Amino acid sequence: MLKFKEYGNKENPTVILLHGAGVLHTFSHQLELASRYHLVIPELPGAGDLAGRLFDPEWTDNALLDLVRRLGGEPVILAGHSLGAQIALRFALCHPELTVKAAILSAWINPRTRSVHRYIALARPAASLLHCAWLVRLQGMYWRLTMRLGIWFRNPRESPRRSMPPFSEIPSN
Repeated sequence: MLKFKEYGNKENPTVILLHGAGVLHTFSHQLELASRYHLVIPELPGAGDLAGRLFDPEWTDNALLDLVRRLGGEPVILAGHSLGAQIALRFALCHPELTVKAAILSAWINPRTRSVHRYIALARPAASLLHCAWLVRLQGMYWRLTMRLGIWFRNPRESPRRSMPPFSEIPSN
Protein backbone atom coordinates (compact mmCIF):
# COMPACT_ATOMS: atom_id res chain seq x y z
CA MET A 1 0.00 0.00 0.00
CA LEU A 2 1.34 3.43 -0.95
CA LYS A 3 1.45 6.19 1.64
CA PHE A 4 0.68 9.60 0.21
CA LYS A 5 0.26 13.30 0.92
CA GLU A 6 -2.66 15.22 -0.48
CA TYR A 7 -3.24 18.91 -1.00
CA GLY A 8 -6.21 20.95 -2.19
CA ASN A 9 -9.95 20.39 -2.38
CA LYS A 10 -11.02 16.78 -2.97
CA GLU A 11 -13.91 18.09 -5.09
CA ASN A 12 -11.41 19.35 -7.70
CA PRO A 13 -9.93 17.06 -10.38
CA THR A 14 -7.35 14.70 -8.84
CA VAL A 15 -3.76 14.90 -10.09
CA ILE A 16 -1.36 12.20 -8.93
CA LEU A 17 2.23 13.46 -9.03
CA LEU A 18 4.67 10.56 -9.45
CA HIS A 19 8.22 11.47 -8.46
CA GLY A 20 11.47 10.18 -9.91
CA ALA A 21 13.60 7.49 -8.27
CA GLY A 22 14.17 8.37 -4.63
CA VAL A 23 13.21 12.04 -5.02
CA LEU A 24 9.92 12.66 -3.18
CA HIS A 25 10.04 16.43 -3.55
CA THR A 26 10.23 16.50 -7.38
CA PHE A 27 6.92 18.36 -7.54
CA SER A 28 7.23 20.57 -4.45
CA HIS A 29 7.05 23.72 -6.58
CA GLN A 30 3.77 22.55 -8.11
CA LEU A 31 1.94 22.55 -4.78
CA GLU A 32 0.49 25.95 -5.67
CA LEU A 33 -1.75 24.05 -8.12
CA ALA A 34 -3.68 22.85 -5.06
CA SER A 35 -5.94 25.87 -5.46
CA ARG A 36 -7.36 24.28 -8.66
CA TYR A 37 -6.64 20.58 -8.24
CA HIS A 38 -6.67 17.85 -5.62
CA LEU A 39 -2.97 16.91 -5.60
CA VAL A 40 -1.82 13.48 -4.44
CA ILE A 41 1.88 12.64 -3.99
CA PRO A 42 2.52 8.98 -3.17
CA GLU A 43 5.75 7.56 -1.76
CA LEU A 44 6.98 5.20 -4.48
CA PRO A 45 9.43 2.28 -4.09
CA GLY A 46 12.93 3.55 -3.34
CA ALA A 47 11.71 6.59 -1.39
CA GLY A 48 10.13 7.48 1.95
CA ASP A 49 8.81 4.49 3.87
CA LEU A 50 9.45 2.34 0.78
CA ALA A 51 13.14 3.33 0.55
CA GLY A 52 14.23 -0.28 1.03
CA ARG A 53 11.82 -1.74 -1.54
CA LEU A 54 13.19 -2.38 -5.02
CA PHE A 55 11.13 -1.03 -7.88
CA ASP A 56 8.97 -3.69 -9.50
CA PRO A 57 6.73 -2.41 -12.32
CA GLU A 58 3.86 -4.85 -11.68
CA TRP A 59 3.82 -4.31 -7.89
CA THR A 60 3.92 -0.54 -8.36
CA ASP A 61 1.12 -0.59 -10.93
CA ASN A 62 -1.06 -2.64 -8.56
CA ALA A 63 -0.22 -0.32 -5.65
CA LEU A 64 -1.14 2.73 -7.73
CA LEU A 65 -4.39 1.04 -8.79
CA ASP A 66 -5.15 0.44 -5.10
CA LEU A 67 -4.41 4.11 -4.36
CA VAL A 68 -6.77 5.32 -7.10
CA ARG A 69 -9.48 3.05 -5.70
CA ARG A 70 -8.87 4.37 -2.15
CA LEU A 71 -9.27 7.90 -3.56
CA GLY A 72 -12.76 6.95 -4.81
CA GLY A 73 -12.06 5.10 -8.03
CA GLU A 74 -12.71 8.09 -10.29
CA PRO A 75 -10.41 8.72 -13.28
CA VAL A 76 -7.31 10.76 -12.40
CA ILE A 77 -4.73 12.93 -14.11
CA LEU A 78 -1.18 11.57 -13.84
CA ALA A 79 2.05 13.54 -13.98
CA GLY A 80 5.24 11.54 -13.76
CA HIS A 81 8.90 12.51 -13.87
CA SER A 82 11.70 10.06 -14.74
CA LEU A 83 10.82 6.75 -13.07
CA GLY A 84 7.44 8.28 -12.16
CA ALA A 85 6.86 8.85 -15.89
CA GLN A 86 7.36 5.12 -16.54
CA ILE A 87 4.84 4.37 -13.81
CA ALA A 88 2.34 6.91 -15.20
CA LEU A 89 2.67 5.59 -18.74
CA ARG A 90 2.25 1.96 -17.70
CA PHE A 91 -0.77 2.83 -15.54
CA ALA A 92 -2.40 4.87 -18.33
CA LEU A 93 -1.92 2.02 -20.80
CA CYS A 94 -3.15 -0.70 -18.42
CA HIS A 95 -6.01 1.32 -16.91
CA PRO A 96 -7.30 3.79 -19.53
CA GLU A 97 -10.70 3.84 -17.80
CA LEU A 98 -9.04 5.40 -14.71
CA THR A 99 -6.83 7.87 -16.57
CA VAL A 100 -8.09 11.26 -17.76
CA LYS A 101 -4.67 12.22 -19.15
CA ALA A 102 -1.01 11.73 -18.36
CA ALA A 103 1.96 14.12 -18.48
CA ILE A 104 5.11 12.12 -19.15
CA LEU A 105 8.24 14.08 -18.18
CA SER A 106 11.73 12.77 -18.93
CA ALA A 107 10.54 9.18 -19.01
CA TRP A 108 12.74 6.28 -18.05
CA ILE A 109 10.91 3.54 -19.93
CA ASN A 110 11.82 -0.09 -19.43
CA PRO A 111 9.03 -2.64 -19.15
CA ARG A 112 11.09 -5.64 -17.96
CA THR A 113 11.78 -6.15 -14.28
CA ARG A 114 15.11 -7.85 -15.10
CA SER A 115 16.33 -4.79 -17.03
CA VAL A 116 15.20 -2.48 -14.25
CA HIS A 117 17.29 -4.50 -11.79
CA ARG A 118 20.34 -4.07 -14.07
CA TYR A 119 19.88 -0.31 -13.94
CA ILE A 120 19.48 -0.46 -10.18
CA ALA A 121 22.80 -2.34 -9.96
CA LEU A 122 24.44 0.55 -11.82
CA ALA A 123 22.91 3.00 -9.37
CA ARG A 124 25.14 1.80 -6.53
CA PRO A 125 28.42 2.93 -8.15
CA ALA A 126 26.75 6.07 -9.45
CA ALA A 127 25.60 6.87 -5.90
CA SER A 128 29.24 7.32 -4.89
CA LEU A 129 29.12 10.54 -6.91
CA LEU A 130 26.79 11.92 -4.23
CA HIS A 131 29.87 12.25 -2.03
CA CYS A 132 31.32 14.86 -4.41
CA ALA A 133 30.37 18.13 -2.69
CA TRP A 134 30.44 20.16 -5.92
CA LEU A 135 28.05 17.75 -7.62
CA VAL A 136 25.69 17.80 -4.65
CA ARG A 137 25.66 21.61 -4.68
CA LEU A 138 25.00 21.63 -8.43
CA GLN A 139 22.09 19.19 -8.08
CA GLY A 140 20.79 21.15 -5.09
CA MET A 141 20.70 24.33 -7.16
CA TYR A 142 18.91 22.52 -9.99
CA TRP A 143 16.30 20.93 -7.73
CA ARG A 144 16.20 23.86 -5.26
CA LEU A 145 16.90 21.48 -2.40
CA THR A 146 17.02 22.61 1.19
CA MET A 147 20.36 22.63 3.03
CA ARG A 148 19.22 19.78 5.31
CA LEU A 149 18.46 17.53 2.38
CA GLY A 150 21.69 18.57 0.67
CA ILE A 151 23.65 17.52 3.76
CA TRP A 152 21.91 14.13 3.72
CA PHE A 153 22.76 13.63 0.05
CA ARG A 154 26.39 14.52 0.65
CA ASN A 155 26.92 12.18 3.57
CA PRO A 156 23.98 9.89 4.40
CA ARG A 157 26.06 7.60 6.62
CA GLU A 158 26.72 10.41 9.10
CA SER A 159 23.14 11.63 8.98
CA PRO A 160 20.94 10.63 11.93
CA ARG A 161 18.85 8.69 9.38
CA ARG A 162 20.03 6.06 6.97
CA SER A 163 17.26 6.90 4.48
CA MET A 164 15.99 10.17 3.06
CA PRO A 165 13.75 12.14 5.38
CA PRO A 166 10.02 11.65 4.76
CA PHE A 167 8.41 14.22 2.45
CA SER A 168 6.55 15.71 5.44
CA GLU A 169 9.86 16.59 7.13
CA ILE A 170 11.39 18.36 4.14
CA PRO A 171 10.93 22.11 4.69
CA SER A 172 10.11 24.28 1.70
CA ASN A 173 12.59 26.95 0.59
